[in-house]
Amino acid sequence: MTTLGCFPELSPGLGFSPELESEAPGFVVIYDGVYPGPVLQTAADPGETPAAARKGRPGFNDACVIVDGQMTVYENVPTG
Repeated sequence: MTTLGCFPELSPGLGFSPELESEAPGFVVIYDGVYPGPVLQTAADPGETPAAARKGRPGFNDACVIVDGQMTVYENVPTG
């Protein structure tokens, strides 16, 4: 079984992330643009969804890494 440790070879734009060093089973999602859910580091204005609070840039997408039930969202990962 392949572990997340090989993921930097597949998506070098993600760079170093400690979650990818784990031997535990994990899950990586590269979004087509901005992550649609809440991101704690980004404060949205009242009435705005987090995805609407910021705009994606061409060639950059958000990524979500889940390992051992812990989710980490990386914003503006170079993918293009």
